[in-house]
Amino acid sequence: MAVRDPGGCRRQSGPQKSNAVPELPAAPAVQPVMRRWPHPVAVHPAPEGLAAELHYISCALSQQTRQLDEIRCLLKRLANSAGSE
Repeated sequence: MAVRDPGGCRRQSGPQKSNAVPELPAAPAVQPVMRRWPHPVAVHPAPEGLAAELHYISCALSQQTRQLDEIRCLLKRLANSAGSE
């Protein structure tokens, strides 16, 4: 049996039946209440003036010291693994 070509993408004229379900009105979105918790680190008040600058310098130096300790430990591991090979 031959296939009938209706002529490409042309729409067929005449009444069309729609099987689509009618859309319901959208319900308003209810968002939960936002709770704000206090920051756990902000327990001590920040010092002011020269004391604040010294505190900042002290924190930066202690962080650098920790990083240097980590680098030293990694270099020791590399030296030990290179020496054992």
